[in-house]
Amino acid sequence: MFCRTLSRRRNAAFTLIELLVVIAIIAVLIGLLLPAVQKVREAAARIKCQNNLKQLGIALQAYHDANNALPAGGQTTTPMTSWLVHILPYIEQDPLYQQYNQALPYNNAANLAVGNVQVVIYACPSGTDSLSGNSSEASGGVENFSTHYYGNMGPTGTGLIAYNSMGSGNSTYALDGVLGQDVKVRITDIVDGTSNTLLVAERSQDEPSGVNSYRSWIRGCNGGCGACKNVTNPINSTYYTGANFNDISFGSNHTQGANFALADGGVHFISQSIDMNVYKALASRSGREAASLP
Repeated sequence: MFCRTLSRRRNAAFTLIELLVVIAIIAVLIGLLLPAVQKVREAAARIKCQNNLKQLGIALQAYHDANNALPAGGQTTTPMTSWLVHILPYIEQDPLYQQYNQALPYNNAANLAVGNVQVVIYACPSGTDSLSGNSSEASGGVENFSTHYYGNMGPTGTGLIAYNSMGSGNSTYALDGVLGQDVKVRITDIVDGTSNTLLVAERSQDEPSGVNSYRSWIRGCNGGCGACKNVTNPINSTYYTGANFNDISFGSNHTQGANFALADGGVHFISQSIDMNVYKALASRSGREAASLP
């Protein structure tokens, strides 16, 4: 009796070969499952990013209704503030807005303390660079948070229209966008149509090693614009080289493109393969080009 019982127990155990086969099957299943999980995560991050842009578009429209114009994308004079500061009351961040001193430059210690507060909807879930790369934009030895959403200053170069621009040590400031340097645009100024004009664009892509061109979310235009960029280069194509700060490409860690908010409040994912003439036409507010989203 004892021998038969012991024999049955031994026969019920896994052999080494069976165990290895089971492990191999599990490994294959995990290998098949991981890409699917990653796709689901990326889809969720992309939707969250689009929701952030939707909230920013609504906040900018609310600001326009209250002030009869959109905020300047970035100020060059004191306090050199970004548009992201001005819309704080319209994203349920009025207490934070009240802490910001409009009589002082953005890089004053009192205002840099505000920059150390992370505003969640200013960051894309897929973006990994979240802090300013400028050591002077810090409070208490800690770098300010940055942003992944930038105002559209407009197109530069030549093409469908004669693009107006103003010189800067960090390339030009385009003047035919919606959130530009010292420019307060009204909806009626967007003669190309609000559904055909870019308002806010995503810039959340990882940069090459040793490069961090992200700046404090409170920074307006100080040499170069911290929270606004030109449409000069294709999506996901150009990083900071030391003299092209305003022309850094919009882009993202999403696949093959980036999210954009339009002046009518709509949010769209635009492929990085978009024709540059169409892309620049969408970036202008008054070029009167015949262009629409592909």
